[in-house]
Amino acid sequence: MTVYSLMPVASHLWQSTLFAAVVALLALMLRHHQPQTRYWLWLAASLKFAVPFSWMVRAGQLVEWRSAANTVPPEMMVAV
Repeated sequence: MTVYSLMPVASHLWQSTLFAAVVALLALMLRHHQPQTRYWLWLAASLKFAVPFSWMVRAGQLVEWRSAANTVPPEMMVAV
């Protein structure tokens, strides 16, 4: 096993650890809220460790995305 083959694993681990640290802070701030809120936060953190972000990006690339039809006529468009 080469060093280059370990780099994606290390990248995934530090990103997931950082995400879990953020979730821990959020869970601490939300300790007086409903337990279901903290459950979903920790579930998201667990899934982040289980599924690398690159896999999610690749799955998104496999989906054929369509742009929404423009429902406002061009002469009616307003710039904000």
